[in-house]
Amino acid sequence: DTMQQELQPLVATPSRLRGFRPPYELADQVVESLLFEKGFGHIIPNSDDTEAMLPYLSSASPRNFRKGLIVLPRTHRDDMNFIRSGLSAQDMATTMIKDFDQAREFGALGVLSVHSQNFSPDNPVMQSAAQFLAYIKSSGDKTWIASGGTIESWWRERALFKSKLTGTPSKMLLQVTVEKPGLGRSTSLVISNPVRKLHPKIRIGKVTKTQPRLVPLDDYRTAIVFGALEPGNYSYYLSY
Repeated sequence: DTMQQELQPLVATPSRLRGFRPPYELADQVVESLLFEKGFGHIIPNSDDTEAMLPYLSSASPRNFRKGLIVLPRTHRDDMNFIRSGLSAQDMATTMIKDFDQAREFGALGVLSVHSQNFSPDNPVMQSAAQFLAYIKSSGDKTWIASGGTIESWWRERALFKSKLTGTPSKMLLQVTVEKPGLGRSTSLVISNPVRKLHPKIRIGKVTKTQPRLVPLDDYRTAIVFGALEPGNYSYYLSY
């Protein structure tokens, strides 16, 4: 409550702020429980509690992706790590790019934290950030850059999408269930192919009208990209 009052001169509606980054990344289940009670939607702590590099539900809130507190772990090394290691601006940029490439390769969440005291133009952190941002831009549509609140909303909506794949590579059945109120934006599944450079074919089931797109990601992986989906059950047949 005190923080929201102090933010009133800077933010039109502080009560609508959804995210919280704990000072010095010091947070525990008590903090997460209080954030949930105060209506926060997500927290950005360090990544010590997860190895998946993906958002997850706080154990201090309801175990329900539609209602619980979403944890967005800081998956990249941050400016404090760089400064303590005595890195030059070029070495910082190289490290940022390395962390980014790792997150993109695994389809993971990438969170880079920069503290406000390092925002000055002559600061090596900001000098390296310019090179890093240019590198991200060069990745084109293979990278989704979004605010914490947008990622939180997408992750909650993504929980409405459930899938099950059965069968053999010669003929597989992909069953998809979308819960209410449905998916208003596209979502995708990534499948591993049994043979290098061999990508699947897909056809829709009898009661399914929506045809997804197949997008090769590399020699071994293919993304099945679905558009907006109404609530219901969908079936697809895949074969190699």
